[in-house]
Order: sequence, then structure tokens, then C-alpha cells
Amino acid sequence: MSGGQQRRLALAVQLIRQPHLLLLDEPTAGLDWSMRRQLVNLLAKLKKNWTLLVVTHDAGDLLPIADRCWTLNHGELKSVDPLALGAQKEPQPAV
Repeated sequence: MSGGQQRRLALAVQLIRQPHLLLLDEPTAGLDWSMRRQLVNLLAKLKKNWTLLVVTHDAGDLLPIADRCWTLNHGELKSVDPLALGAQKEPQPAV
């Protein structure tokens, strides 16, 4: 099973339990762009019925579905507007 398939299976197993709060640690790590997009679309649907708390080093893919964001820098937790966080991201060079 690929890493992406393993992540999807792990998420499916947790969803069977119907938690009130779903904690996700680096859910898009190691996924190709297509799988990332599928996962973000799934999370957008899930957030209608569940509370999601996602920890990631690369929030770019998840910012469009984020209601609230925080940054942790040297032990200091700060609330950040998702739109402002997206504006801080530098444009990626074309490949």
C-alpha cells in the first residue's frame, strides 16, 4: 500500500468512530498534488459535521478551508487570519 493509501485508510478508520473532534498531523505530507487536492476536498466536506484540528508545516493547501489558524514560533502561539497567512506565502517559481 502506498503512503497516500495508508493515510486515507487511517483517516477512514477514524471516521468510522464518528469523533466529535478529528486531529490530523501533517495529513498532506508525502502526497502528490492530485491526492492532496482530493484530501483537501474531503476535509472541506468533513468540516461541515466535524471539528477538525490540523497541524502542518505547509498550510498552503489547507488555507482555503481554514476558519482559524495559529502559528507556533519558539513556543509562542499566535492567532493568525487565514487570509493573511496565505498572503505571506511567497509565490513558487514556475517549473
